Amino acid sequence: MNNWHENIYMTEFGGPSDINKSAYDDKLLDYQDVFFALPLRLPKDKLWIEIEYKGKTVEGPVRDIGPHNIRDKDYVLGEARPLAEKQYKTKVKAQNNKVPRNPAGIDCSPAVMDRLGVKGPIDTRSVKEVKWRFKRTSIALA
Repeated sequence: MNNWHENIYMTEFGGPSDINKSAYDDKLLDYQDVFFALPLRLPKDKLWIEIEYKGKTVEGPVRDIGPHNIRDKDYVLGEARPLAEKQYKTKVKAQNNKVPRNPAGIDCSPAVMDRLGVKGPIDTRSVKEVKWRFKRTSIALA
């Protein structure tokens, strides 16, 4: 359906020590569920993505906005690199008014990291070379 965004740094959020509500429906995010965050509020037809990491693929809904930025349209809907990469490298504040602690362009739930086989404590894991793209789905999203 869409081109892949490649070599993207992905971090984990939404575990038991980082409880969040969805930016889309205000429901609590359950860390045992698969979900993602991208740095742009998306229309309902763009709320499903697939990611690939080391030959493993996970699909799921975009349930939050982030990491670091909330209006990175050229990256999310275009072919630009995530703003967070440059903000992290140059120590410039992101749209959340904080200097990024990493160059992440996508966040995921602990369940995604588990499915990808990434080891480590919940809410600390990250991967450096994920790729992602939008997918069509027949699943009804709130």
